[in-house]
Amino acid sequence: MINGLELARSSLSKGRHMITLREARENTFMSVDHAARKAGITVTRLKAWEINCGNVDTYFLLKLLRVYNVSFSHVYAGKEADLLQARREASKMEKQTVDVADLIEVLKQEGINTSELERMVEEIRAKREAETKNRPNALTLASAR
Repeated sequence: MINGLELARSSLSKGRHMITLREARENTFMSVDHAARKAGITVTRLKAWEINCGNVDTYFLLKLLRVYNVSFSHVYAGKEADLLQARREASKMEKQTVDVADLIEVLKQEGINTSELERMVEEIRAKREAETKNRPNALTLASAR
């Protein structure tokens, strides 16, 4: 069974820019109190949903998204912590990729043949891409609920 963090990783690896329910609210500059009142829910419920919107009542979620003026496909339907962790990992991986590219460039400038290193890096990149393409994405699983 795929866990929430794996779903978040998969969503990010497919180039989807997902936001949390909290980020959707914050993008509108609304307080928790104001957003809860507009959606007809309690502040406690909204705070809980912002932490984990995986089991949110669809009627109220859609109402909230209308208040926030954001599409359902842009909001990660799961634990906020999972999406934030997946973003940190993606950022770290991106930095490592840049570091390898910088290393290859320095080696080339020194006249060192980097073709074998470049081939290995491309194999790793292709393997990671293939692994993430074989995972179901968060939207598909959220829609199946």
